Amino acid sequence: MLAMPVFAEQNHNARLVIEMGIGIAVNKASKAKTIIPYLISTIFIQYNVVADELHSSLTELLNNVKYSERVTKLQRIFLDRPIDELDHGEFYIRRIMEKKDKRMGKFFFKRKGIQLNWIEHFYINLSIAFFAFILFISFK
Repeated sequence: MLAMPVFAEQNHNARLVIEMGIGIAVNKASKAKTIIPYLISTIFIQYNVVADELHSSLTELLNNVKYSERVTKLQRIFLDRPIDELDHGEFYIRRIMEKKDKRMGKFFFKRKGIQLNWIEHFYINLSIAFFAFILFISFK
């Protein structure tokens, strides 16, 4: 697996790929070196994938058998389950549905947000606290 992280949690996923030994991560982005202050310049990123680096990474992945062996080993570990996933899910759904007390099914399938009053639903209490904090700071 060749990981090229760009956004959000992809850096974490690329790190997991390396730690698990199932692939290589290629750094696709480098920080722009401009006159703009550091905080602003970290927002703007130049993408420069070097063809030689990409080619060598792909060649390493295709020619080295340790990556395919590691993926096969992890696949066997993941698929080694005592009960099939569908049977496992079916068991829990039947267990919930067969309860004598019908409130038990409502407990599992009812959304928690229904129990909120309108002040909590629209975050009015947090808004009042936030504005009070802002007023307190501004008049201090």
